[in-house]
Formats: sequence, C-alpha cells, structure tokens
Amino acid sequence: MRKGLAVVVAVGLFGCSPTGLGSVDERPATPPSQPEPEPSADPEPSADPEPSADPEPSADPVPDAKAATIEVHMTSATLADDCGSGPRTRPRARKEKSKRHSKRDQARESGSRAKSKRACEQSSIQLAITSPASAEPANAAVKSVELLLESGKSAGILETRAPSVWADEDGYEAWNEKIEPGQDLSVSYATTQPNWGQIENRWNQTYTVKAVLSIAGAQQTVQQTVVVHAPTSLPPGVKT
Repeated sequence: MRKGLAVVVAVGLFGCSPTGLGSVDERPATPPSQPEPEPSADPEPSADPEPSADPEPSADPVPDAKAATIEVHMTSATLADDCGSGPRTRPRARKEKSKRHSKRDQARESGSRAKSKRACEQSSIQLAITSPASAEPANAAVKSVELLLESGKSAGILETRAPSVWADEDGYEAWNEKIEPGQDLSVSYATTQPNWGQIENRWNQTYTVKAVLSIAGAQQTVQQTVVVHAPTSLPPGVKT
C-alpha cells in the first residue's frame, strides 16, 4: 500500500510544476526593445534666390548723329514746264515768304501769265539746308518727289535732276550734294513737269509737293503747297 501511494504523490508533484520536465513554454519571446530613432530635424528651407532683375528694354535706335543735326526745309516749289534746263527761280526767304518779289516773279510762281505770252518755265523744288558747325560732313540725295492733289490722291512722281546751289551774285551753280559743317545752303533741283493731261481741273487747285531725301543716310520728308492759278489774258499793249 505504501508503494502505490508514493507513486501517486510523485505524479502529482510533476503535474503541478509550471516548469516540470517535458513542458514547453509556448509564449513568444519578446524581442529586445529597440531605441526609437530621434525625429530628424526638418531641413531648413533654402533661401529663395534673389529675383533676377528684368533686363532693361533696349533703347530705340539712335538716329545718325550727322542727320540729327542737319535741318532741311522745302521753301518753295514750281509746277510748270520741263524746259530741259536746270532751276532758274531765285530762292525764297527761309522763314517766311518774301513780300518783295516782283510781279514778274509772282507770275512765274503762280503760273498766272498767259501761256502764249510767257517763256518756258522750269518746274523745280527749292530746299534750305542748315548744318551746325558741330555737325559732320554729310551727303544729300533726293529719293523721290511726289505730287498730291487737293484730295490727297497722288498725281505721279516727278523725276529730279541738276542739283544746284545758290551762289548769290553768280546765281545757281552745280552742286555736288555734299554738306559741310557750318553751311547754310539754298539748293534746288529741276523736276519733270506734272502730267497735266491726266489731271482734271488743273487750274486754281492747291497741290502738295512731297520730297523724300536722304541726309547722311537718314531719311527725311519735306513738303510744300503750291497753288496753280489759271492763266489770264492781258489786254493788248500791256507790258510785263
């Protein structure tokens, strides 16, 4: 009897032991705790690059200094015939029309003399050119001369020839179209006559003569109005 009791007790002891022989701990092992990484500091925002200054707008091209200092004006124009010669009409005053013209000069400019009574009158343009002493030598050339009607419609192009310069007592002399510093010139070009046959109501009409010139390579436009009066017949025996 004692022997059997001893066995039972022994079994009971083994069964109650939490770590008895042959037992397996099925609980998962807890991994070693890892130190939490420190939060990385946010990178400092990079400074915005300074805005680049807008490029300055390019300046307008500066006109040729030679042309900028030389002034050109059309002082008068004659619309009449083409006599095949150079200009003959004496230059007008530059700032205002001279009131001391003779009646004969006024008749030539206005065309008021009877066609049968007057000699051939050369069509022409007259220019006043002023070059300051500080200017550089320059060349001049007429690119075109256009005749405009009162309506603004073009009546054609007048061809130019015989550039001439007024030399006081000697009248007009041939001009080489060169402008020197300090010169004050009165120059003239002969032109072909307007195509009168294509112009209705030729007489008592105000025309505009527009010339385009090249001065030291720069373009300039000048113009002048011209009134062409109808010719009048003079009474017999009246001298002109």
